[in-house]
Amino acid sequence: MYVDADFVLALFKEDDWLKENAQAVSEREDDLWTSSYTLVELLLVSYREGWNSLKIISYTCQMLRVEGETEEIKAAASHIEENGFTPFDALHLVSSGNDVMVTSDQSYEGYTDRLKLEDIGG
Repeated sequence: MYVDADFVLALFKEDDWLKENAQAVSEREDDLWTSSYTLVELLLVSYREGWNSLKIISYTCQMLRVEGETEEIKAAASHIEENGFTPFDALHLVSSGNDVMVTSDQSYEGYTDRLKLEDIGG
């Protein structure tokens, strides 16, 4: 049975109006799973709410089977927490691997090689 971010958030948050319902489903169903898209949504929510992104992503990966890429999202969560990246900047950084990034975003300085878009003549 597929669960979305609302389910995870209800279990993760200390006080959520759906916590008991989510716990009941969690206890009753033994094949709960989600996708990497839920992890991306959790990155965004945790960033907005000021929660520890790595903690909620790790919690979700331990609690549920996650279909899709998880290692890149865990790495992105680390960059959010340890280096102050925004969720999408962290995802772009991790996705770029060892490739040079073409960007005007200076937040990548010191983390990857960057072709400075602002310095390219037209």
